[in-house]
Amino acid sequence: MSGPRIRSLVPDYKLLIYHLWATAAEDCGAWLLPLDAVAAETNLSAIAVADAIKEFEKRELIAFDDETGEVFICDWYRWHKFDSAMRQSMLRRSIARIRSLRLTRLVKKAAAFVDESYACKTKQKKQKETKEKENKRVADDAAASAFRCSTLFGAELSRVLELASGTANADRHRDNAALAEARALAEKLNLADDEAARAVESCRYPSELATALTDAAAKKRRKASMSRLIDARSQRPRLDPSAVRDGATVLGPHPKTGNWPMAT
Repeated sequence: MSGPRIRSLVPDYKLLIYHLWATAAEDCGAWLLPLDAVAAETNLSAIAVADAIKEFEKRELIAFDDETGEVFICDWYRWHKFDSAMRQSMLRRSIARIRSLRLTRLVKKAAAFVDESYACKTKQKKQKETKEKENKRVADDAAASAFRCSTLFGAELSRVLELASGTANADRHRDNAALAEARALAEKLNLADDEAARAVESCRYPSELATALTDAAAKKRRKASMSRLIDARSQRPRLDPSAVRDGATVLGPHPKTGNWPMAT
């Protein structure tokens, strides 16, 4: 209050500028100024108050908007610090209540350090929230997948048979219907219990049951076919070495009949 712009003011004007500083109604230093109330509180006439407002604007002590009746103290941020998150939050809410576009621009320009800090913190906060949501989504997906695996396919086929026959606890698994279908398909494909159990345990989702059991049945058929071929070969008559005469040459099996001729 001892600056050159104020020191040369008349006493009434000094009283009025001090009154404005002392009765500021907003944290941002801009608020609606009721001239009649100010005149009554300072014992000045309305004309004197209006003249003082003009003089203050000329000296760049305040900015006044005639349309909205709002006033802004230009040196407000020289003496008011907003060095905490709470105070900056209060300041931003106060700025949002200004109705004058011109005063809003002046206030935001004077409080640019607050807006920049807020924008930076807001961006960091959004990035952190986005990363947390992504990590949570990945964790939820992994947990859901593990639950499906352990709930539906963690059991052996004996449990499948129990569930299908209704002898097991119905709350033990959520997918009793899928398990019953797996049992019926296993019987239709002539799969043994252990073979069907391995096929079931190799799956992760119910939609894979039919494919897994069908593949297991095909593998079983290929294995059985190979076994029959091996057995057929093992049962072929072998040439008795004692029956081979001197000078005889043993040929291989006939490509069509499979017989083992002996040439002399």
